[in-house]
Amino acid sequence: MVPRYGWMYEFGRSVESVRPVLLHARNNMNNEKNTKEVMSAIEALTEALKS
Repeated sequence: MVPRYGWMYEFGRSVESVRPVLLHARNNMNNEKNTKEVMSAIEALTEALKS
């Protein structure tokens, strides 16, 4: 499951665009701020799925 954000559309809209999007995110967006945001979202999703 991969969310779609506005910046991702520059890579295309097809399934084939997922790999370049993930590579871009790993190479350019891998920082402490984004990691904390992702972990927070994971925790919220985990709690929501428990109920």
